[in-house]
Amino acid sequence: MCGICGIVSVDGGRPIDPAPLEGMNQALRHRGPDDSGVYQDDFAALGHRRLSIIDVERGHQPLCNESRSVWVVFNGEIYNFPELQKDLEARGHRFSTRTDTEVLVHLYETYGPDFIERLNGMFAFALWDAPARRLILARDRMGEKPLHYTVRNGLLIFGSELKAILKHPAVSRRIDRSALQQYLLLDAIPAPRTIYEEVCKLPPGHRLVVEAGRFHVEPYWQLRLHADYLPEDEAGQRLEALLEEAVRIRLVSDVPLGLWLSGGLDSSLVAALASESHRRLSTFSIRFAEASFDESAYAREVARFLGTDHHEFVAHVDQMPEILTEIAPLMDEPMADGSLLPTFLLSRLTRQHVTVVLSGDGADELFAGYPTYPAHWLAELYSSIMPMAVRNAVINPVVRALVQRLPVSEKYLSLDYKLKRFTEGLGVPLADRHAIWMGTFPKRAQERLLLPEWRTLLDPYETLHERIAAGPELPVSQVQWLDQQMYLPDQILVKVDRATMACSLESRAPYLDHRVVEFANRLPQRYKLRRLRGKHLLKKYLGRRLPHGVVHRPKHGFAIPKGLWLRTRLSSLVQHLLGPDRLKAQGIFDPACVAALIDHHQRRKHDYGKELWTLLVFQMWHEHYA
Repeated sequence: MCGICGIVSVDGGRPIDPAPLEGMNQALRHRGPDDSGVYQDDFAALGHRRLSIIDVERGHQPLCNESRSVWVVFNGEIYNFPELQKDLEARGHRFSTRTDTEVLVHLYETYGPDFIERLNGMFAFALWDAPARRLILARDRMGEKPLHYTVRNGLLIFGSELKAILKHPAVSRRIDRSALQQYLLLDAIPAPRTIYEEVCKLPPGHRLVVEAGRFHVEPYWQLRLHADYLPEDEAGQRLEALLEEAVRIRLVSDVPLGLWLSGGLDSSLVAALASESHRRLSTFSIRFAEASFDESAYAREVARFLGTDHHEFVAHVDQMPEILTEIAPLMDEPMADGSLLPTFLLSRLTRQHVTVVLSGDGADELFAGYPTYPAHWLAELYSSIMPMAVRNAVINPVVRALVQRLPVSEKYLSLDYKLKRFTEGLGVPLADRHAIWMGTFPKRAQERLLLPEWRTLLDPYETLHERIAAGPELPVSQVQWLDQQMYLPDQILVKVDRATMACSLESRAPYLDHRVVEFANRLPQRYKLRRLRGKHLLKKYLGRRLPHGVVHRPKHGFAIPKGLWLRTRLSSLVQHLLGPDRLKAQGIFDPACVAALIDHHQRRKHDYGKELWTLLVFQMWHEHYA
């Protein structure tokens, strides 16, 4: 796993100044502490930081073809590179390393820009064809690896992380106000926007080509949801074979490798499949002192069942202020997933033992594992059987009023939390409801929170409505479509990438093998969600590899007790970063609105832990970057 950056002349008519590249590359040192390298000519400069995984001795980058005319910097893993290399050697190509990176330049020579479609992996790379003055940037299909870019003064400037791009003097740090609204709504900023007006994310499954004085962005792969008829037994057997292969190819490594084990179904299945084809594995989990958030007993049970070398770490509230201080520089833009903290802690402790770790990321989005999916089904059923006038005028207001009277509980997914969230989403379109359930500040709340000069004409729900319109017809499938395109790449995978890379640890996700993704999205909905319980096919056909209690227990999720921590150990940080004097000087949020949130949360009149966490994360980012 690595970091990449670069500067390229868009029109190829005037030489570039490569001087900023050194600072850009140094900003990515945490992603690759083992080695660094630079390529430059009159019209391009490419930088690379390396975390050595495959061919540790000879895998220096930038890397070129035999004639030194095509150069590449690469971040990620190409899992099918042995097969690709064998085919290329049969065509006469000579390899000087055993790295997966080298196949890229030879594939390009053979197939041109469309070579990307032949790759199975997680990746972000920049390939420079010097004679043609052509640059190709590409990002993997599901967005496991990040890539950002901007075009300023005739230059295309790119980097794995925003902090590298910001090192270039041509790039402004001006905040995109529409992106801020989307962050407040969704807890993250969906591609292609970033928090900065001048910088974009390259969307998953896309490439950017600079050639002949212009550049364009285009998809080379598109996510599709369509159900094919397939007998259940055949579907189960096919899924089992695909996951076995996805795990097998992700176990290839020249450095120590292990697995994250939460105790939930997803990571436990990965561990079970890996244990069948690999030496005794190391597994790693994290334990919370707050019992309702803790899954460590299930992780220990799975580890004993599979015979792994298990390591368990404790996440305690007293560690959080220090960890937040360490995490702040990692957040190029605000992202309010609280599990970034334990993921960072787990990554740091895991790195003491291994360099590569497998995870269970992606299974919930593919196989309807989140509790929001059956909740959407129930909400749609309610809407279909109850006349709109009765719902909106009588039932919804009464139900909401009753639910708001429930006492506040800070336990994980407590009854009052679930009921309050559920009723807030009644009577609104599906996309808006999903944002209300998954995000933090709906449109009306933003109107109270943001000062007038920070409000824009953009409807923060617009992006969700656009994605829904291009997706399937069934409500639950629509929500999965949204999550696979937005929540997964823009929040979950960002969290994992930043936390692991901060610790120079590589994470691999077998469920995100594009063959598994494509197959899962062809399955009928009943193979995923049945009797209001998700992951039907996974449980029925792969569950025999695990203890029954692990397979069939309710979905838990990886979360932190934000509400409790913000009222106790982190309360002084809240007062410091969200105090009225600081907010007034900053001029973005209404100090009185924020003060009311803090007061009601501290006195337990309402659980505003999610809202305060979202604001706290923004303030931490703003302090460090803006």
